[in-house]
Amino acid sequence: MAQEAKFSINIKPRVLDELRGTGVVSAEHFLVYRTDAAFAYLEKVGIPLRPNPVPVVLRWDVALISPLGIGEELKISVRTTRLGRSSYATEFQLNEASSGRPVATIYETGVLMDLETGRSTPWLEEDKQKVIAFEGKENIEVAER
Repeated sequence: MAQEAKFSINIKPRVLDELRGTGVVSAEHFLVYRTDAAFAYLEKVGIPLRPNPVPVVLRWDVALISPLGIGEELKISVRTTRLGRSSYATEFQLNEASSGRPVATIYETGVLMDLETGRSTPWLEEDKQKVIAFEGKENIEVAER
């Protein structure tokens, strides 16, 4: 993570997340853990979950760095790196909690979607300002359009 994140959450993988008896967490579970971290981040920033509009992920870029064993705890650091008119970019750094060993990085690009129209919808100015205030104006790219 290029910039130090101001928010992180720890997650303890379950035995059910194991990859076929190997003792290693299956990598696809990292996206599930990312969802838990994203919702906790929004709560911390003060953005309530609403039925509409909803954030829709357009793209995930996942870089696996090292395996995570069952019994190891995961620390997920989250930061928003960009806000557009209706879009956003978020970075998730996954590290083994006790050692800090890098496990994976997830870059996410998404858009706020109005479920009734199926179209992108602008950020509420109040929500946008909450993210900017939390991240720090100097730490986030904010598009004017």
